[in-house]
Amino acid sequence: MIRARGVHKSYWSGKTELPVLRGVDLDVADGEFVALVGRSGSGKSTLLGILGGLDTAFRGEVQVGGQDLRALSDARLSAYRNRSIGFVFQAFHLLDHLTCLDNVALPALFVRDGQGSTDRESRARAAALLERVGIPEKATARPSTLSGGQKQRLAIARALFHRPALLIGDEPTGNLDSGTAQEVLSVFTGLCRDEKVTLVMVTHDPVVAHAADRVIEIRDGVVVPAVPVEKETQP
Repeated sequence: MIRARGVHKSYWSGKTELPVLRGVDLDVADGEFVALVGRSGSGKSTLLGILGGLDTAFRGEVQVGGQDLRALSDARLSAYRNRSIGFVFQAFHLLDHLTCLDNVALPALFVRDGQGSTDRESRARAAALLERVGIPEKATARPSTLSGGQKQRLAIARALFHRPALLIGDEPTGNLDSGTAQEVLSVFTGLCRDEKVTLVMVTHDPVVAHAADRVIEIRDGVVVPAVPVEKETQP
């Protein structure tokens, strides 16, 4: 699913270069749940932005689903972000003037290739996703009436609207209490298991990291050798 080689990324303050990524190599398999961990400022969110096609000003090679991100035109990169990637952030980014159902169906408005769904199809897809994340009864509610966990479930449903192959999460449980975070985490792990969605998630929560198939630490802009996650075995 993901193959990155020699990824470098710097920011500039005047004439001073501030390196963030210093030669990242990364491989993620189809359907794998990978947790990215590391101190604040280590480059985790920067790497997510590159994988999601939000940042193309980097050096190195990044392929996602067989697509070379640096070789894509602006139009194809936009289509990649809309069709192939689902984003879930710590902040929910929901529109309160829309119902929950309409929030989930919002990505349908950004399809420009003539292959978009009809309004009926979009609403049916949105309703099915609300069912999938466990809040079908909230279809006509406004996001402001939801709890934090329900809002994040809604954000996950919206991210899945176009059946992305890769789901990217940037601290998606960071604003939730431990019990609610566990419930939302169960949604993520269920998606990986049942729908073979590849999940790359930045987290500082050791409980979230333990649920991943693999933990990758970013330290000072480079990848520390992968840490296998010991899973509890059933008797």
